[in-house]
Amino acid sequence: MKILPLLLIMILFATVGSGTVNAQKKSKKTHKKTSAKKVEMPKKVEPPDKVPVKTDFRTLFEDSQSSMEEPFIFVVRNAKQYAELQQIINNLSSPEQIDFTHQAVVAGFAGTRPTAGYAVNFENRAGEVYLALATPPPGAISAQVLTSPVKVVVVPVEEEKGLTVGTDKNWQGKMESFQVKTGNFEYSGGFVGKQQQFAITGTIKIIRSGSRVTAFFGLTANSKLQRQMSDTATGKIENGEISLPRVDVGDFAENPRPPVIASGKISDKDLSLNFESLPTNVNDGFTGKGNLTAVKAK
Repeated sequence: MKILPLLLIMILFATVGSGTVNAQKKSKKTHKKTSAKKVEMPKKVEPPDKVPVKTDFRTLFEDSQSSMEEPFIFVVRNAKQYAELQQIINNLSSPEQIDFTHQAVVAGFAGTRPTAGYAVNFENRAGEVYLALATPPPGAISAQVLTSPVKVVVVPVEEEKGLTVGTDKNWQGKMESFQVKTGNFEYSGGFVGKQQQFAITGTIKIIRSGSRVTAFFGLTANSKLQRQMSDTATGKIENGEISLPRVDVGDFAENPRPPVIASGKISDKDLSLNFESLPTNVNDGFTGKGNLTAVKAK
């Protein structure tokens, strides 16, 4: 009779032991599974001043002194304009290595600065040529001498395409903004003699230095198709007359098409321009013409 209680005790210990082992195995599996889970760390975000700036412009010339006392931007699209820029910058290299069908030259003049340590920087912002004025760091000991920094770069452009230029407040503060009041443009050509005409809206910004002027076009066509004219062109102002020898019309005319000459009158309050296509030898190409009047924004 003593054997039966003994057997019951042995069965009880075996059951308890098996449960303990299974619990330990389950605990190990759970621990192993938990430890294998990866914990993703937050990505490090660089502050704006640490983000690398994309620059793929070749520097032709840079100096802390120039003959331009005011902030100005000179855009060169052909050899004739380059010769005009050489009259401003005596040490500028010859243009033999510049292909103006695929390249443009942009010169940034910072204007007169009170000390050394200023410089003109160029950035490539999604295809836009952007100029920024670099200033001496806070607390820096700079030579107390007047400077007028200048930098000239070569930038890539598509053949017969416009060039968009943006700037910081150093140049923006010298710009005049004209809002288009009335305007129209038309183009014609092509194999079947296509013709389109539409109204123009938008703004034109102007920066001057003596008889030189650079215009920043931001025009839009009032048509079913989205058409834009975005270009930056340098020319001259004489006796209230403005002349820009080369302006790209963008989507205002279909390809292939030549640039246009923009000429008209400018005052402290008003701007008027006429557009006329340059000669072209392309068969079945397109030509355009138009005009606009604009008033100075307050």
